[in-house]
Amino acid sequence: MLYIIPVQAQFFNGNHINSWCSQPAGSNLKEGVSAYLSGVMDGAVYSRNPDLRICMPEGVSIQQARDVFCKYLSDHPESRHRTAAHLVLESIKTAWPCSRP
Repeated sequence: MLYIIPVQAQFFNGNHINSWCSQPAGSNLKEGVSAYLSGVMDGAVYSRNPDLRICMPEGVSIQQARDVFCKYLSDHPESRHRTAAHLVLESIKTAWPCSRP
């Protein structure tokens, strides 16, 4: 399945993605949140940078992670001006903190 999502020639911030989160389930923009989230999380997993380490429990679906991210954006409007990639990592680390270094 191919999703067509409008892209601007700038980075995405939390305000961009938050507007996608409010779209109906199954819409291209709502699925775009999942695609964006997957890309950021895959990048973090394969990075050697310890600051990007994420520790999600086994069995977490992309839809569950998307719900966590969208809720984080909704609950933290004061942070939505920040880059979306940073907010993805912040939301995941807040929901599922790593228990060991």
